[in-house]
This record gives sequence, C-alpha cells and structure tokens, in this order.
Amino acid sequence: MREVVFRSWKFEVGSELTQKSYQMKSNGSADECVCEYCKNFREQRDSIFPEEIKNLLKELSIDLNKEEEISEYVKLENGLHLYVGNLNFAGKILSGEKFLIGNDGSIHLTEISENFSIAFGERKSSSWSELWFETNIPWVIEAADL
Repeated sequence: MREVVFRSWKFEVGSELTQKSYQMKSNGSADECVCEYCKNFREQRDSIFPEEIKNLLKELSIDLNKEEEISEYVKLENGLHLYVGNLNFAGKILSGEKFLIGNDGSIHLTEISENFSIAFGERKSSSWSELWFETNIPWVIEAADL
C-alpha cells in the first residue's frame, strides 16, 4: 500500500490489486451498452476527464476506459448532457471529505472544472473505494435529437 495525495484528500492505495482488477475487466460500462447515450460518452471519453483527474487516475492505478457505471441523466438547458459515473480502486480514504448522500438522493461533489466534478466514497465491508464523477458533455454523435 502507498499513499496518494490529491487536493484535500489522502488515500492509501493498493496499486497492484487495482491494476489486476482492471486487467481482468475487458471493457467499461459504456462499452458494454448499445444505447445512444453510452455511445455519445464513448466518443468523448478521452476528452471528458481534465488533465488533473487523468493524473490522479494514474496515481490510483485506475483505467479511465473501464468505468464501473455510467448514466446519462438529463439534457440541460444549455444543450449539454449530464452524465454520472464511477471508477473503483483498492484502498481507503485516509483524510478528506467522503461523499454524503443528501436527503434528496444527491451526492455532494467537488468541482474540478466548469463541467467536471468528483466525490470519493468507501464501499462498506470492503477494501475498495470509489471515485464518483459528474460531467456535462455535448451531443457529438448522429442520432435522434436527444
């Protein structure tokens, strides 16, 4: 286990276990789905994550192409689409805010850029943690007006 520091968070990370887990996983959630929303996400996956987050994912040994879940929630008034997803890593959150689910079911996220926010949480009864992200992205594929 080694320590990784990102902004106000400190993590204890099991890099080898995380890497092995991602090597065993053939695809991300968006790759397993045939819906237009997931296709739109796949087309932009490399440009969605800010460089600061890409660097963090490398530190946590996370493969950004193999998200655990991805969901499109709504088309926003500005025309962008709100997506929420998560990525997992072996380890614990040693310090920093853990995500809290509000009374309305929302998760408090930390803004990283104008269209990208994150939160961290630990799985109960497990040595795994989660990085939740929310992003607002344009519609870039040809499809029905969604």
